[in-house]
Amino acid sequence: MFKTVTPQEAQNLIKNRKELLLIDVRGKDELSEGYIDGSTLMPLWDIIKGTQRPPQNKPILLICAVGGRSLALGQLMTKNGWDEVYNLKGGISAWKEAKLPLKY
Repeated sequence: MFKTVTPQEAQNLIKNRKELLLIDVRGKDELSEGYIDGSTLMPLWDIIKGTQRPPQNKPILLICAVGGRSLALGQLMTKNGWDEVYNLKGGISAWKEAKLPLKY
């Protein structure tokens, strides 16, 4: 199952799904823009190369800068056996616009 969610929907998932993994697929240099508390940095290129691999048996929320990388990765992960993947629509930019909390 793959679904794109708004920042508000994502915040509800984070609050209500304790087993949800937040995976930030941006590069380390992009973290200065802020990151969601509890997220794990797993750059897209590392996932593609296979040097990092998100677990397949847990629900995952993918996060990037504006939603494009996480959308493409989420679709790919779903095709390759991940059960429950969410994409943050608009990425960190939309999260900021919604005035939701970020860490720096």
